[in-house]
Amino acid sequence: VLVMSPINYVTHQLTNATQKFCYKYELCPFHNATQHEQTSRWNAYSGILGVWQGWDISNCTFMAMLLKEGDSCGSRNREVRVLFICGESNRLLRVAEPETCSYTMEFSSPLVCHAHALLVYPTLRESLRNEWDQLEQALYDSVINKQVTPPPIPPLSPTNPTLPSTSGLSLLL
Repeated sequence: VLVMSPINYVTHQLTNATQKFCYKYELCPFHNATQHEQTSRWNAYSGILGVWQGWDISNCTFMAMLLKEGDSCGSRNREVRVLFICGESNRLLRVAEPETCSYTMEFSSPLVCHAHALLVYPTLRESLRNEWDQLEQALYDSVINKQVTPPPIPPLSPTNPTLPSTSGLSLLL
């Protein structure tokens, strides 16, 4: 179990020809990310950049934490993508804003230094690993394909007046 301090700071300065901004960022993994402008302006910005939404997973590997639905920013909400880097301690290394209202944070941790640390499969509980194994075998045997298609819905009739439940559909490959 990873227990982390709810606050990890990194100070970031953004400078242009007329103004100098200094921000303090806080990342609370699996919770949220915030930004606090460090100025003496009367209306300094302090707000939520994003709230934990889940993982960006590619090729069965956790690629980044996704924090979305942050404070309003024009016509959209702020969002953060947190990338993991092997490091000696749990700390926020860098923050960038590659496009307006969309941030990237680099977070170092010794927990991601192992070559297989970010693989999805080992983190699954046994029942989900068994389901994963069955799906992988069905994919290998060409029983299913990577395109998820719901089963056909039988037509309504006097003997079948309701539609079947689709709550059991949870195939994600």
